[in-house]
Amino acid sequence: IFLAAFPMLIISAIALQLILVVQSQSLKATPERASFLRRAQQSSTSQDLCDPDVKQIHGYYNGQKGRKLFFWFFESRSNPADDPIILWLNGGPGCSGMTGVFLEIGPCILNDNGTATDLNPYSWNARSNLLFVDQPTGAGFSEGPFVTNGTFEATDDLYTALQEFFQKHTQYKEKDFYVGGESYGGHFVPAIAQKIHRENIKGAEPRIEIRGIAIGNGYMNPAIQVLSYPEMAYQSGTAPDVITYAEYLTLEREMVACSRNVTRCLAGDSRHGDGAVPFDTSQGFAFPALRFTNSQTSGWVVEAIPPTSNAPIASVSLFADSTCEDANFCRFMGAVVPLRRRGISMFDMRITQKLSGPGPAIPCTLPGRDDALDRYLNQKEVQRKLGVNKRFQSGSPAGDFGRDALFPFETLLPELLEAEIRVLLFDGDQDFVCNWIGFERVANEIDWPGRAAFVRAPRQEYE
Repeated sequence: IFLAAFPMLIISAIALQLILVVQSQSLKATPERASFLRRAQQSSTSQDLCDPDVKQIHGYYNGQKGRKLFFWFFESRSNPADDPIILWLNGGPGCSGMTGVFLEIGPCILNDNGTATDLNPYSWNARSNLLFVDQPTGAGFSEGPFVTNGTFEATDDLYTALQEFFQKHTQYKEKDFYVGGESYGGHFVPAIAQKIHRENIKGAEPRIEIRGIAIGNGYMNPAIQVLSYPEMAYQSGTAPDVITYAEYLTLEREMVACSRNVTRCLAGDSRHGDGAVPFDTSQGFAFPALRFTNSQTSGWVVEAIPPTSNAPIASVSLFADSTCEDANFCRFMGAVVPLRRRGISMFDMRITQKLSGPGPAIPCTLPGRDDALDRYLNQKEVQRKLGVNKRFQSGSPAGDFGRDALFPFETLLPELLEAEIRVLLFDGDQDFVCNWIGFERVANEIDWPGRAAFVRAPRQEYE
């Protein structure tokens, strides 16, 4: 789905993901870990991992509140002096950027048992300089003492770290800059692009020359996208049919109710919402049904507002009993249950998987590949070369994204398009969780001057 022209890149088949947002209670660093962060080498240029023939930079860059993000940069195999930079962001939230390095668009491909790598001939660094980041804090090798509260706080961390990267490596700061991502990258990508654009207007230095974004199978608007699950599971026309017609009717009824709950939550219609009042955040979102807290809801809801009456706030988590929680729960159930009970991968509907246990805390890729990546990046010699010292998990709880998961992030795109920042939306046709049917419907609802012509445009074979 093209909203504007975009430079041609090799787009390999990627299994894309969305997971249940985990409410993290805390991400406090131990004294030993904090000491390590102070000692950590900020960056190095060793290049005998992954792609030995290109210059690499890897290390920690500072976010905010003591948070540190792990970066891994690869120069282009073609013309690093003239080729653009692409920042790639994985989803989750909580999926490591190392998934992108070793299993998707990066310079190398990990073998099945997680012991060695081969060069990836289809890597995007064939024609671009690639930058991968573990974000938000808690994902992959990134660390910090405070929970990240949603996409916009993660974006502030990422922008701060990018500024430090370009201040340190000035040879890259004037290059054309693109941001790509998948799944929950439908939140992360437009948010960081908007942040860069607005900071450029303010005259921030170093200026980041943002030119475009690309989102693959993005998770952007659950109120729209959950309605696609019945069709994708029953008769998508591109992937195997995995449910019966009777199951289709049941799932359709459930997802209509789920979509309604998402809309009600965003409007502040909560069963326990009598004390809530609408509010505007600095980003323009109003989400009153989740603005509750008390001493017993630590980690669930982090911001409090005064009630409109003298009635006490309930002594149990209002988030857990709200329309908003219902929306988050049904969104997850619709995405996972129809396929999981049949042993089918929710990232590639052609693949069956063994269900011997609950699986990874945050599943980020195809069955078994998370384990292989963890095995490789927990090798002492690999960590020594990267300058890290942390138990690696490809998917980790990475902050408080309960509210964030329901926001419609396609609403950020018109501002980018108006600024002539190019936008590419692309899809793999076998992913269930962030499937092409729902993503196309989101694209058709984007409010921009070219919308009518875009919706009327005939389908064309991609060449």
